[in-house]
Amino acid sequence: MAKKKENLFFRILLVIFVIIFGLIVASNTAISIKTIINYNHNVLAWKEYSHYGIINDQEDFENLYYGFGTVAKNGCGAVSVYNILCMENKNPDFPKIIREFDFGGENLFGLGGTNPFRIITVLSKNGFKVQFSINKNKFESIAKNCKYAIYLYFGTDNSGIFGHYQLMHNFDGEKFDTINITGKYTYQEITNIQNTFFTMMIGVN
Repeated sequence: MAKKKENLFFRILLVIFVIIFGLIVASNTAISIKTIINYNHNVLAWKEYSHYGIINDQEDFENLYYGFGTVAKNGCGAVSVYNILCMENKNPDFPKIIREFDFGGENLFGLGGTNPFRIITVLSKNGFKVQFSINKNKFESIAKNCKYAIYLYFGTDNSGIFGHYQLMHNFDGEKFDTINITGKYTYQEITNIQNTFFTMMIGVN
């Protein structure tokens, strides 16, 4: 009887393993296919936009695919990386940047935005020194002492989950220049977002 129970237990474990393995393979296959489809589409769409320089408002780019969503709705992380590369005169190719994130760098296939650690990886690959913290006590110092800073937040309200990557730079002693949302704001105005459950500051030099 004990041996039968043991055999049953291992069979159940094997079935669970096969299911998990199958889900991983299916997920990776879907990501790979979607990445190729998105890139081919975005190359043509980006040419049609004929856009040069920084992106001040991601909502202008509804026709650029990002995971299973769009840049307009979910691409603020990729936009922040693109904008830093623009300001550093690195002539970034936005469809290629999106591809970097499409291939395993997004949350919920892009519908939940971008994984912050992929942003750190992509910026590091492009020659930047990157630091980050989830300790709110360090956020202001990082933002004011780095050439660029990206404030990340996720929160919940009556509409559901919300989030954004806010790029800031050029601190003048009182305010930062910000891009996407573009303007000039104090640190408190940028970071005073209510009902957040996760925040991170990424500093870039």
